[in-house]
Amino acid sequence: EALAYAAGCSTPKGIFVAGGENDAGISSKSWLITWNNTPDSIAFLNLPDLPLPLTNASAVSVGDLVYVAGGETYLKASDLLFCINLQQIEKGWETLQPIPVPVSHFVFLYNEEQSKLYLVGGRKKNDSGISTIYNSLYSYDITGNQWQEEAPLPYPLSAGTGVLQHDNILLIGGDKGETFSKTEQLIAAIKNEEDETRRNELTIEKNNLQQSHPGFSKEILEYNLKDQQWRVHSAFPFETPVTTTAVSINSRLFIPSGEIKAGVRTPAIITGIAVENK
Repeated sequence: EALAYAAGCSTPKGIFVAGGENDAGISSKSWLITWNNTPDSIAFLNLPDLPLPLTNASAVSVGDLVYVAGGETYLKASDLLFCINLQQIEKGWETLQPIPVPVSHFVFLYNEEQSKLYLVGGRKKNDSGISTIYNSLYSYDITGNQWQEEAPLPYPLSAGTGVLQHDNILLIGGDKGETFSKTEQLIAAIKNEEDETRRNELTIEKNNLQQSHPGFSKEILEYNLKDQQWRVHSAFPFETPVTTTAVSINSRLFIPSGEIKAGVRTPAIITGIAVENK
């Protein structure tokens, strides 16, 4: 089925997918996709449904455990964290300690050495129609089932992508929210405006703002897990895609597709070598 904004990650058993949305609404389905190198060997294994429909959530795998965090329901952002054991799928999803804030559009990473998950940035839609964009970094202790606030980002950032390499989080691009917040403010004003002439003027202003979108942050931020400090690692040499997922294989990064401006997506797959910033 057609599906957008699902949570996904690679696991030892296959590609995990959960939630997302399409014309039928927000999904609570989850499944594994397996492939044995031939087109006719793709198989879909249905897993237990998520406890609630979610879109724009994120997932990571820790061996046979899959964690799904945050996302959005029909009405609001979620602060929930769920886990399923792929060796014991009959037990279904376990609800864990909630995230300190409701959040979607964040980067979600696993650090094996510390046995921790890291949740970076993101945003929360509000009843006003104006989203909160976070500069927060939270770590989740898997053994202790506890969240801890870490050093904040230099600025609010959502919809970026990133990887964890050695002792560093590399956070690539993202939306600082300047144009996004102005667009939300105009959408809210259009919704509340009763005068048709003024409403049309605001609509034209919103459309012009989106058409002249400058693109997203090109900075690559680095967070060292040992000294717990953020620094600018380097600048991305291309238009930076957001709402996508970075994949790290050894020292090489892959970033497939993504949105490079408001409503403009790229078919490109970007790859490069991540080097330590001396």
